[in-house]
Amino acid sequence: MRRRIRGAATALCLCAGLAPAVAAEAAPHGPPRPLPLERLFDNRAVSDDARPGEADFDGAGGSLSARDLRAAGWTPGRSLGVDGARLTWPRTEPGERDNVRADAQSVRVRGRGDALAFLVAGTGGEASGTGVVRYRDGSQGSYRLTAPDWRSGPAATKSVALPHINTPGGQRAEKARLYVVTVPLVRGREVASVRLPRDPGAPDLHVFALSVRARTTGWTGSWAASTAGYTAVGPWSDRTCANVVHTSVGGPRVRVRLDNTFAAAPVWIGGATVAVQAAGAQARGEPRRLSFRGRAGTEIPAGTQAFSDPLGSTCPPTPICW
Repeated sequence: MRRRIRGAATALCLCAGLAPAVAAEAAPHGPPRPLPLERLFDNRAVSDDARPGEADFDGAGGSLSARDLRAAGWTPGRSLGVDGARLTWPRTEPGERDNVRADAQSVRVRGRGDALAFLVAGTGGEASGTGVVRYRDGSQGSYRLTAPDWRSGPAATKSVALPHINTPGGQRAEKARLYVVTVPLVRGREVASVRLPRDPGAPDLHVFALSVRARTTGWTGSWAASTAGYTAVGPWSDRTCANVVHTSVGGPRVRVRLDNTFAAAPVWIGGATVAVQAAGAQARGEPRRLSFRGRAGTEIPAGTQAFSDPLGSTCPPTPICW
């Protein structure tokens, strides 16, 4: 496969295997009625760099930089692919309520899948708590959710790291981190609502987005490689790259996953092709073009991933070029 790329990304080849703040409304004589997450927002995490006082994420005046978020590709209302899930960054402007501090709120969430995905961060330290998933058949189950601290949490598991923190006294060159955490669901059951954990106390557990991660069937991971050890690669612009993928299993369809794990800015893939290897970087036959949600290319925001559309092309258990 050849692709035109700007930036750097990790990749995985997959083959289809042959083998305003509101409390939850109370229903008459019943539990709180689930509401969409955005109607439960009660905290302002994002500020304009020129007006940092409009937000107070951590109770001490600290907040995320709207400019840093835009530079990372995390724009209001954007759908982000992380850990196989689709999460939507809040459709809000700087200084508006954009997250909820967990305290047993009931959130309306629908869908079947293998996990719940939460976009979270803790303030005042790592925050943990136990919540409840309610299913359409009347059953329910508990889950444990932990949100690392937005300033001191582990860098290795973050979804995105921003280079600055806004404070009332000015902007600091200090990392701010957000995390995507998944918790398993009961297989085959449809989710009706999710009750967030109760207020954990001194640390606050902030939730920006929540979704059901669809279960992926019929696909087998066949090859993966990371950019570990190459911390100073790029920046690239209008660069065509070729890679030989050593697939371990084959199938009648193929797709590629691209991860923008380490870059602080979006990576733009202008186009990509795939073909069976002949020798070296030479393809056997005409390369087949990949598409991304129906388009020739895709932009991958910092810390997120993109899947190509399935391609009806035999993927043999042998080296292929991409």
